[in-house]
Amino acid sequence: MASTDYMYEPKYLSMTKLLTVLLSLLFCCQLSANNLQITQLSTNGSTLTFQVTWDNSWRNGLTYHDAVWVFVKQLPNGGPNWEHANVAAAQVDQGYQSIVSTDKVGVFIRRASNGIGTATSQVQLVIDNPLGVYQDYKVMGTEMVYVPQGQFYAGDGASTARVHQGSDVNLPMPITSDGAIVCGNGSNNIGTVGGACYDIPAAYPTGYNAFYSMKYVITQQQYVDFLNTMTRAQQEERVNANIAGTHPTNIYVMANAPIQQNRNAVRCPANIGTGKVEFFVDANGNGIAGDSDDGQGRACATLSNDHWMAYLDWSGLRPYSFLEIEKASRGPAYPVANEFSWGTPNRSSAGTVINVGTDSEKYTNSNTDGGIHHAFQIRVGANAPSTSATRELSGASFYGIIDIGNHPSDLYIGPAAGNPYEGTHGDGILNINGTATNADWISQTDAHSKFTFGISHLYQLYSFGGGRGVRSI
Repeated sequence: MASTDYMYEPKYLSMTKLLTVLLSLLFCCQLSANNLQITQLSTNGSTLTFQVTWDNSWRNGLTYHDAVWVFVKQLPNGGPNWEHANVAAAQVDQGYQSIVSTDKVGVFIRRASNGIGTATSQVQLVIDNPLGVYQDYKVMGTEMVYVPQGQFYAGDGASTARVHQGSDVNLPMPITSDGAIVCGNGSNNIGTVGGACYDIPAAYPTGYNAFYSMKYVITQQQYVDFLNTMTRAQQEERVNANIAGTHPTNIYVMANAPIQQNRNAVRCPANIGTGKVEFFVDANGNGIAGDSDDGQGRACATLSNDHWMAYLDWSGLRPYSFLEIEKASRGPAYPVANEFSWGTPNRSSAGTVINVGTDSEKYTNSNTDGGIHHAFQIRVGANAPSTSATRELSGASFYGIIDIGNHPSDLYIGPAAGNPYEGTHGDGILNINGTATNADWISQTDAHSKFTFGISHLYQLYSFGGGRGVRSI
């Protein structure tokens, strides 16, 4: 069974120009920017073989590249519950590289040399912990973007709520290492405008070290894939509607409504019985799963902190820190006053949605206007133009991550007094209630894990909660 993705100063100016050229190449091929396909799955004992393909892949040296994070779920002896399957080893075609995570939770697949366009590779994985006499498998994947190690600035020196350097509220804070940062008035200290300032312990991910970020926010199909591997008790906790009975009133379970609202099309059947529910995306409202206009690639908003963290634990990722969001958005470039994550202070209002629910869903002004503020949920990557791409037109961060802080907002774990967040990764396993089990995540409260606004102007476009995950390397 297959699953889809459902993927300083002037000395840095040359890097910015390089990225603009890279983005122009990145989006040269087609408008569909979320087309990860995992197909042709076959098994031979504990060995899985499949093909992975994703559009708009790129590599320009190690600093600039994308990848796919692949992880596996297994159903031992036909059930009843899906379990995480660890990866012992991986092989890919010539021209590609596989990097199995040290905890064996998943594997990165990326280009081995420079290139642009559709990437395709046969993949062979050896499962480390097959359970039962025989297993069914689901292979999942999500597109990722590499953020390299290096210094950067946090805060833009101008926006209403921002971090800054020491006592000077007009100076962005340089992050030059992965060490602790003290809140104070010195040149090596961090300050905050419009909010409490907290010391940042050495264990907190400062963004200095390299990591991979999800290229897009969690899509509605990705969230459905997540729900469909859970027990009924877990499913009841990870949707916004009451599905404790057999005939729920609000079948659009993330919108918590009887009919589709705000274009959130994740739903359940009208009669769900007492066992596990099979969710699906149904943007056209005909009650049939898998139609080409069902909106599978739309962003999945209305995610609570618990929903978001559970998804990341299940997929082997982890939450962003607030400093990692600044790094992923701005890169090493010196901040632009009041900039958004696409590097300018400019933004456009969304036009009318066309090609509704399809893999080419977009606005009437997509590909022509830049920095479009999404008024509601739309296909991730909808604004990427087919030619003459820029960061602003594409809603792309310095490294090519799409729509950070735009609709839906990006959740993160921020600093707080005694904040224990240490950037641990998910292990693919949730508790019986469908909750993430990482101690340094779940100790956070809503006040510390929240919508991405209030740090810099980058994040002041927000509405319903959404999010993406990262993984350190």
